[in-house]
Amino acid sequence: GLIGAYLLRTGKISREQLDKARSKKRPDELLGDTLVRLGVTTEEKIVKAFKDNLKLDFVDLAKTRLDPAVVKFLPRDLCEKNRLIPIKLTGRQMILAMADPSDIFKCDNISMMTSLKVDPVIASSTAILKQIRKVYGDYKQDGDDIEIISGKESRGEDFEDEIDIIIEEEERINIQELINSSDVPPIIRIVNAIISEALRSKASDVHIEPKSDYSLVRYRIDGMLVSKIRIPSELHRAVISRIKIISKMDISERRLPQDGRMTLKAGTRFIDVRVATMPTINGEKVVMRILDKSASIKSLEELGVLADDQVKIKYMLNRPQGMLIATGPTGSGKTTLLYSMLNMMLSSAKNYQTIEDPVEYFLDQANQIFVREKTGLTFPSVLRATLRQDPDVILVGEIRDRETADIAFKAALTGHMVLSSLHTNSSVSSITRLIDMQVKPYLIASALEGIIAQRLVRKICRHCKKEDSPDPEILKLLNIPQDRIPAKVFQGKGCHVCNNTGYAGRTGVFEFFILNDDFRHFISSDYKEAKLLKMARGAGMTSLMENGVQKVLMGETTLDELLRVIGAQTRHEHQCDNCRKMVETGFLFCPYCGTVKRNLCLNCMIPLEEDWMACPACGKEKAHPNEQ
Repeated sequence: GLIGAYLLRTGKISREQLDKARSKKRPDELLGDTLVRLGVTTEEKIVKAFKDNLKLDFVDLAKTRLDPAVVKFLPRDLCEKNRLIPIKLTGRQMILAMADPSDIFKCDNISMMTSLKVDPVIASSTAILKQIRKVYGDYKQDGDDIEIISGKESRGEDFEDEIDIIIEEEERINIQELINSSDVPPIIRIVNAIISEALRSKASDVHIEPKSDYSLVRYRIDGMLVSKIRIPSELHRAVISRIKIISKMDISERRLPQDGRMTLKAGTRFIDVRVATMPTINGEKVVMRILDKSASIKSLEELGVLADDQVKIKYMLNRPQGMLIATGPTGSGKTTLLYSMLNMMLSSAKNYQTIEDPVEYFLDQANQIFVREKTGLTFPSVLRATLRQDPDVILVGEIRDRETADIAFKAALTGHMVLSSLHTNSSVSSITRLIDMQVKPYLIASALEGIIAQRLVRKICRHCKKEDSPDPEILKLLNIPQDRIPAKVFQGKGCHVCNNTGYAGRTGVFEFFILNDDFRHFISSDYKEAKLLKMARGAGMTSLMENGVQKVLMGETTLDELLRVIGAQTRHEHQCDNCRKMVETGFLFCPYCGTVKRNLCLNCMIPLEEDWMACPACGKEKAHPNEQ
């Protein structure tokens, strides 16, 4: 605002007083309020300075009767933070009382957000605050979140009653219809429609991306991004401002990334939405992550864990103490699996604690803690405090750093069962990651019970499922062993149920690594990832790809999905000179025909060049393929 310049010009304050006020200004405070707090000037002088310089009307809010419905047209947080309050709505015009009416940028933002012409008037900061408290009541208690729905604040009202579900089955929304459809400002209707469609589509993420001519809204449904809505580019800034306001972000900051969150209530469901903005060359991009806290916790069978693997999980969960890790990339279902396992363990005789950021599921029998890094409630500090709460089972949302990892492993050694997640590509590589985090190898070997690596693949739509023959190109990329190649596979041809994608829903693909005494000794003595992987495979560990192929043979998913989610498989192989089959490079003899590997000295076991006739180390003549 320009209040400092106005007061300076009229001689009401000095340059030194203005500089002092600016240095002592609090983050959420207007400069005028700082000057009054420091006793430099009074609210009456500030009001007069605005009247003289801006030629605006002054409104005495103490003598003005306000309609609560009009006051609640803008969110409380926005009004309190910026010391402004709507006092009249007429047609397409809003009269806005402001403590700092020189902030034209704020007026423009609110005008874009509401699609109303904003006419500012002057009011004192104290009077605005008093009226806000009068309409809303005293400040809400910390933790007593009022869900902001449709730009109004409500307690206990149904989400469907508040947000009009505008989108039906059509692929694209007619924005013009939205703008003209009702008395609610069009920007609010567009944002409501975007959120409503995300909930209806069961999307996990919403992307609002500015392009040069329009803004594109895309939804991540079953792990894939689907384009749904196009918004005219002139409405983009207003839509972003609306989302920022209900996510408690700074609408005036457009040059830096920001994070926020909102809570929605849909019937009896509570939906937590994490919002992140990012400046791009065409404007700000917004990504909203949708977390349905009230979603029911699934059984292991529903998650796609096969009967043999369920036995392995039960074995690990029946241990009195230890660490169990779920690993995989973001959005691979780690937390969902951990909650399913926690649900299996529930007993009235035990104390369960969960530490997460954010809490993704509600579980009545557990004490759930929401980590807030900004307020100092960090994973390590909460985990330390949790150990003094006499827990039996602790679920740590994610091991992010050395300190969290160290405390979690020590907790697993001191009589607690600890469930956690980690971001790595495979089960065995998680141990390398933990060692990289400087967790002592002996701690890992002693405390770790097992690691479950997982991915989510789309399931074939059962309404349009048809038999098909496997694509040789994909089989080659996946490098599936000869004996595991499926004779027939299934595909979804596409129907109205699956939106012509051929897929409906998702299932898990898992890799279980359970520690035994040999593995523990190897980890604590001379750990090498490649050797441990070989030992685990020798002990019967099924890889992600093998579990995926099993799901393909069962008709649950497709080879294309395995290629998309797990990726092409590279194995070090060479072709046998005798039977022409592919054999692992490390094998000395071909397992299919028994022929010895060519270009190898049988005495020194070193590789030889094609045109060499003898070994350069021992002089022994090179073996021929027919020699056994």
